Amino acid sequence: MPPVQEATDSTTTREDDAEPLNPSVLTGLRELQVEGEPDLLDELIELFLTDVPPLLIVLREAVEGGDAHSVERSAHTLKGSCSSMGAIRMAEICEKLRETGTTGDLVQT
Repeated sequence: MPPVQEATDSTTTREDDAEPLNPSVLTGLRELQVEGEPDLLDELIELFLTDVPPLLIVLREAVEGGDAHSVERSAHTLKGSCSSMGAIRMAEICEKLRETGTTGDLVQT
């Protein structure tokens, strides 16, 4: 028997269905490229890949340590980085974590 499919309203988008990257953000970043200069998008991606892993560690440690203020702060920073690179699903998750940190109720994380 095939799995039962969940009925969904056509106006509702499940988080799993959302695109992980917003291609228009990447296109916009590519348009900033100046001819003859080092590849700007490559540099931004390199910066993102360098900056994000330590922030994720800080966020995890803040959650594990019950430090709501640090959760809010690091999630806010991560959200900005992700939004700038078009990582929309990740930015949405970070926004939820930021809100959780703001409330101080880390039990829901």
